[in-house]
Amino acid sequence: MTMVARRDFSWSLFLIAQAIYHLGVSARPSPFRWLYFLPFGGICIYLVMFTTLKNTVHDYGMGCYIFTLLFAASDYILITDVQKELRMKNQTQPIYTKSFLERLKWSMTLLNGPRGVGWNFEPSGYLPRSPIPSMSRKAFIARKLLEISLNVILYDLTGFLNRVNPCFAHHGPPVSESAFVWRLALLSYAFAAYLTISTLHCGYSVLSVGVGATEPKEWPSIAGHLKDAYTVRNYWGQVHLFLLASARRADEHAHSDVFGTK
Repeated sequence: MTMVARRDFSWSLFLIAQAIYHLGVSARPSPFRWLYFLPFGGICIYLVMFTTLKNTVHDYGMGCYIFTLLFAASDYILITDVQKELRMKNQTQPIYTKSFLERLKWSMTLLNGPRGVGWNFEPSGYLPRSPIPSMSRKAFIARKLLEISLNVILYDLTGFLNRVNPCFAHHGPPVSESAFVWRLALLSYAFAAYLTISTLHCGYSVLSVGVGATEPKEWPSIAGHLKDAYTVRNYWGQVHLFLLASARRADEHAHSDVFGTK
């Protein structure tokens, strides 16, 4: 069987898909709102299955991102009547009564805050503690820049451990036959992934707070403190990365509607 040659990744289609997604969430409640999902889903599947960035790692990262969008859109466009069910904590009137521009701004806030901070579905019992409410913008930015610096140093250290690990050398020994310390060093890959996500989160928070778009209290840490990981329940509930509150809410929503559970 011959494989179909992949086309170059289309950034224009990628941007069109993003625009359709935002329009679908911005549209007023309607029994036909699900139609936005058809072109959006079609473009997402095409980009993942039939295009390439000419780099396996980049293709993998973009594929993960696009399918995350696809599943989130299935919630916001197909499952949830977002403008009736979701609201910001300081929102006094239904957003569907507002103008298109206000609804578009509302949708951008919703889609760019997958953790649900500041929304009526905010998982306050799972999110790490937010910065002290009285913390100034300058203090918050200084704190996050320091965190970014430490992350960069630690990331470089994990890279060093991976380079000197004999298990990763050409014709190196199998992991099962290596010393315990080198087996333990395999965790550096997971730690490096955490550092990458944490650094991106810090960078976005510095940018958002710096331009005045959000407040420091809207940026709880990306993960909880390791001192709280003394049980399996605590690790998954309080320490592990919590990135998609909408996914948890949609799952509970679907179980409640389909299976009658609460």
